[in-house]
Amino acid sequence: MVWIPDLPTVLQVVDLLKTLPECKDLVNATCINASGERGVLDKVEFGLLFQDISFWEKSAILINDLISYHYFSDGNKRIGYLMLILFLKKNGYVLTATEDDKVEFALSIAKGILKFILSDYLGFFAFNII
Repeated sequence: MVWIPDLPTVLQVVDLLKTLPECKDLVNATCINASGERGVLDKVEFGLLFQDISFWEKSAILINDLISYHYFSDGNKRIGYLMLILFLKKNGYVLTATEDDKVEFALSIAKGILKFILSDYLGFFAFNII
């Protein structure tokens, strides 16, 4: 069974990020669209239009939507990426990407350079997850 994060878990991750010295700029970050955030988590859990989706599609939706749709007042890239790492770890996978590759991937999503084309996400996952 696949572990799926819920909104309280995401908010706990945000609170944890706020305690890290390198994330002190997130001290005022808040969820500004809880219903949208729940929608993303529902999409990850239940799929698209009642179609089953693979674990890797769930992973792609999670990071893409958390970064792209700005559900938080600040830190969307960090929150999205950390949620991907947690999602993978809770389901038995480890992200092995270099720090530079992680940043480039997240920035590509945020800037709209990496459109939601599943093969692009699957390529990143194939080379960076064990």
